[in-house]
Amino acid sequence: MSYDIRLTHPATGETLMLDEPHQLIGGTYALGGTRECWLNVTYNYSHIFRRIMGPDGIRMIYGKTGAESAPLLRAAAEVLADDACENYWVATEGNVKKALLDLATLGRATAARSLERGLARRGKPIYTVGANTRTEGRDDEYATST
Repeated sequence: MSYDIRLTHPATGETLMLDEPHQLIGGTYALGGTRECWLNVTYNYSHIFRRIMGPDGIRMIYGKTGAESAPLLRAAAEVLADDACENYWVATEGNVKKALLDLATLGRATAARSLERGLARRGKPIYTVGANTRTEGRDDEYATST
């Protein structure tokens, strides 16, 4: 199981796209990067999310904008140790910290982009979770972290 977390446009529900591909790696990722404001995070981290973010865990950002969530994600990451390991699937505080900071990075990127493109007037992008779906005709290759 995993959290498939993405920033979406509130009116269309479509995943927001960045101008340039990002190389953020979660439980699954796009080989060569993706422009999608999306990160898949393993459920293995859920007990740490709940410990530092309360009973809702990472779900506390659902429905929030990137601008609203970025400081919350950074604050949660600050209380965690820097014990990341090479094995993504191990629930260390350092691995969780990296996931939180990666989500905050997406949040900040979309907050800036929303202001540049006037989305703030039409509705702010929000974090959503859902099935790991792809747009038809996409030629991105997706892989699973090892």
